[in-house]
Amino acid sequence: MFVLCRTCCETMCQSSCSHTQDERKFTGTYVADELRKSIELGYVVLEIHEVWEYKVCQYDKNVKSGGLFSKYVDHFLKVKQECSGWPTWCVDETTKDRYIQDYLTHEGISLDKSKIKSNPGLRYISKLFLNSFWGKFGQRENLTQTEIISEPHNFFQLLTDPSKQVQSILPIDDNVIIVNWLRPEESVDPLKTVNVVLAAYTTANARLVLYNYLEQLGKRVLYFDTDSVIFTQKPGQWAPSVGDFLGDMTDEVKSYGNNSKIVEFVSGGPKNYAFKLFSTLKNDYVTVCKVKGISLNFKNAQVINFDTIKNAVLNNAEEVYVETDRRIARTSTYDVVSKPETKTYRVQYSKRRRINDTYDTLPYGFN
Repeated sequence: MFVLCRTCCETMCQSSCSHTQDERKFTGTYVADELRKSIELGYVVLEIHEVWEYKVCQYDKNVKSGGLFSKYVDHFLKVKQECSGWPTWCVDETTKDRYIQDYLTHEGISLDKSKIKSNPGLRYISKLFLNSFWGKFGQRENLTQTEIISEPHNFFQLLTDPSKQVQSILPIDDNVIIVNWLRPEESVDPLKTVNVVLAAYTTANARLVLYNYLEQLGKRVLYFDTDSVIFTQKPGQWAPSVGDFLGDMTDEVKSYGNNSKIVEFVSGGPKNYAFKLFSTLKNDYVTVCKVKGISLNFKNAQVINFDTIKNAVLNNAEEVYVETDRRIARTSTYDVVSKPETKTYRVQYSKRRRINDTYDTLPYGFN
């Protein structure tokens, strides 16, 4: 969370801040790019404990050199873009050729015209490779290890090893057990695949790009996430530009038809929102609902939908329960089973303080 006062955040204070400077200040680890932005916005650095400095290189698309992992990114970006199909404005061979040339100019990647066609499966895989790559650098190093043991001396050796902490023991039969263990933090060996600096820089720069949009949109913003913004727009007002290139925003509403518009929006918290739009393709109203952790199949959509989320937000409605008859799950003994499951839906928002009797929010510590 991005707050103005540490104590207000810790206590989730819902009123104006009355704390001292010592109570307001907080300590953390930050990427220099974000730190510069925070100072620009009025934050004050009181003390610096440690600085890590690195040589910085940047990819040059013209000569295709420099930067990190450029060949990896270029390869999967090429696959993803080809599998996205042709943009809607590519209606003939001339516009298709211009799109390929423009992409080469902007990204330094030459798309294969014969391979440009919609392939959602392959596009998903290539996008997964691109988006998950940085996450490996930030992966927690001390993950639980599992051993299947059938020899008593191996078991006792594990129990007496000071560099291993046994978390659980699961008997399978008279001769086999499964043991889960962790290493004490002081004896964890760094993984060669982990580099928290690269992971931190990736997400920090993504936040700065997002913040640039939020800064310009101001109070028009209704909702935002890692790489998306939902906002209001009146005729003549500024809107983020959209495009076909890496880092460009895309107009998600356009998939419902040109000039389609969202007419109502409601959010019950992070990754929990719904909206109603008029689709020019269907010449009718369409509702879209997104709730993390709950699969909105036909049955569940009768319980959680635009109307129920809107009612929950406007009228502080009670919790809603969603029952799934058969959910595939893995048991502690590694059996795969299908079993009933009940999930609870509620409106929940704790990242900022809510202004009384309104739907506006402010950061913790704001006066």
